[in-house]
Amino acid sequence: MVRDAEIPVLRGFLTPSEATEWKQNVFSSAEAGPVLQSLFDGDFEAVLLNPQVLDLLGGGDCSDGEAIDTYLERRILAYLNDSTEKDKADSCCLGGPCAT
Repeated sequence: MVRDAEIPVLRGFLTPSEATEWKQNVFSSAEAGPVLQSLFDGDFEAVLLNPQVLDLLGGGDCSDGEAIDTYLERRILAYLNDSTEKDKADSCCLGGPCAT
């Protein structure tokens, strides 16, 4: 699903066949649907105010003179690392392999 979402997002629009599929599957997804719908609708304020995006961008102060791309890269890496740790913990709780 992630790769299927990346291509239209990078392209900036949905093909007619993708639009039909996305209405049925992606936009109805509780996790990613609302932010992707807002993105394709051009409602960038809603994208930035989305709780997932606020979680991604929040919690990190921009250092004096730090470039925006450096700040965003740092925040995305921190978010992904945190998500990876949460996934590991969730997997362990569900009977998956635990790192001890």
